[in-house]
Amino acid sequence: MIAVPDNTPVIIGVGQVSERVGEPGYAELSHMDLAGAALQAALADAGAKRSIAKALDTVVGIRQFEQSATRYIAPFGCANNVPRAIARRVGANPARAIHEVVGGDRPQRLVGELAAEIAAGRSRVAAIAGAEALSTLRALMARGETRDWSETRRGNQEDRGPSYGDALDKTALTHGVAAPVGGYPLAENVRRERLGLSLAEYRLEIGKLFAPFTQVAARNPHSAAPTIWSAEDLATLSERNRLIAEPYARLVVSRDQVNQGAAVVLASAGEARRLGVPSDRWVHIHGVADCAEPTLLSRASLEQSPAAVAAISTALEIAGIGWENLSATDLYSCFAIPVFNLIDAFGLDRDDPRGWTLTGGLPFFGGAGNNYSTHAIAQAVQRCRANPGGRSWSAQMAGS
Repeated sequence: MIAVPDNTPVIIGVGQVSERVGEPGYAELSHMDLAGAALQAALADAGAKRSIAKALDTVVGIRQFEQSATRYIAPFGCANNVPRAIARRVGANPARAIHEVVGGDRPQRLVGELAAEIAAGRSRVAAIAGAEALSTLRALMARGETRDWSETRRGNQEDRGPSYGDALDKTALTHGVAAPVGGYPLAENVRRERLGLSLAEYRLEIGKLFAPFTQVAARNPHSAAPTIWSAEDLATLSERNRLIAEPYARLVVSRDQVNQGAAVVLASAGEARRLGVPSDRWVHIHGVADCAEPTLLSRASLEQSPAAVAAISTALEIAGIGWENLSATDLYSCFAIPVFNLIDAFGLDRDDPRGWTLTGGLPFFGGAGNNYSTHAIAQAVQRCRANPGGRSWSAQMAGS
């Protein structure tokens, strides 16, 4: 047995919560209530003998959809200090509160950032938490009802801003392809042309990729759409499965109408010991890498995501492993092309029996905004605990 140094960062707890409109137990929870419940679940998941909430020195709140751009409006209001609103729900008062910038990759990046802070001795216990309640919001608005989800919390906050950074450019905005539903179809059709497939044939390729995802989603109690679909079901256009943007039918694009929250808690090994967290709850972080993606229209090939490939290659190199060593994988799947991009770049088998999702994927499990990958990390942690010594992988990209 090798002694783990006290400053080694480990994941000690993960939590997920969800509810579906109209189902038993449905409580119309707000974003902050869902995020707070997820963090409470993560704290309990650690199985500590002492209070982790009181030991939290850093809490990061993932930016919800309505706060992701200045042009968006939160119809029911929102918290002025998201990380402290979440922390309050578990009785925590962290020295550092961070409201993270926009991006589906941010929870994954934050695991690396907070782990580095712990390793450097600047933090001992940190948490990431977020949620979306767009399904409830839209259901209430459709009934002409309103709620007051505004919340004022005092205390310092490091607000990193609702910025997409360099992900968008003026040319994309001018031509109406800045939004994902405009840009991703371009990338998808470049790949389709390279393969020499018709639109119908390519829609079936997307269906074949995503049909196994629906089986995973159907087994996940937190899925927004736990229904098994065949490849043909996903590929066939119909009134229910209408065309969104060629070649995408409705069923194969990210589902934003969800009520889902997720959280991850990290600690130093020394603090985990002090708090009485059993070592069998610890999950080690073997490699994290983060790269900035060039804008879609500036890439050498529209179908390729060079930063995603570079980040994964680097993380695998740091960990000293290859794809063949991974027991479980979750690839960001807001649309098919981010998954195809990695399968193509690394020469992987689309039908690999290990599968490419742990949650069920964004179209079927649910695209919980910037917080989806927190759910993926939670699933990966659970897989690692169930298979000690195994390596699970979560690859998350924003704008890939």
